Amino acid sequence: MLGSVPAFPYSTYSDIASNYDYIFGYGVTDVTDYQYTHYATVQVVLQSPNGRTNSTYISQTNSVSGDTYLSWDDGDLGNYVVTTTHWGYCTFMGGYFINGVTTSDSLVTGISVTCGNLVSCTPFNGVSTTCTYQKMQPCTVLCPTDTFFVVYYWPLTPTPTYRARKKFTRDTAGGSVVCSSVSGPGLGGSCTACSDQLD
Repeated sequence: MLGSVPAFPYSTYSDIASNYDYIFGYGVTDVTDYQYTHYATVQVVLQSPNGRTNSTYISQTNSVSGDTYLSWDDGDLGNYVVTTTHWGYCTFMGGYFINGVTTSDSLVTGISVTCGNLVSCTPFNGVSTTCTYQKMQPCTVLCPTDTFFVVYYWPLTPTPTYRARKKFTRDTAGGSVVCSSVSGPGLGGSCTACSDQLD
């Protein structure tokens, strides 16, 4: 029978981030020891609010990191969670000194919809018209778009209001919001108020 495995120093953590095209989940197990050979294992599972999942499982000596991702989905907004399971194995002692310890992190994804009023239009060679829209007031969204431009191609007619969409993420731990730098495609037609989409 093997004796008990002593406690060795180790480091474990999880992290989550987004570039507004994908949500990334990370996990690290570091069991580096300069006297013994240790094996580190990490399993990283990323789950979306609607239940989409992706995962990775990696094992190597001393320290290992794993990452996985899910594509950004406007129909799957809300709280994304990464859960990492960690193991540390000592070959000299023949046993685990970390056995299934878990860490986790989470991130909220959302979209701010800015409703804009038509300000002016500039025609171009009878083929298209570029129109300027200004954010209507009040507009108390997390990531507003103050001014945006829409190109209409003949025979489309400019609408008096238009929606601009800007993706954002919110750290569930600190509550800080990070807005994407570029507004995405909007929707024409009637628009009466700004709103945040979180689910």
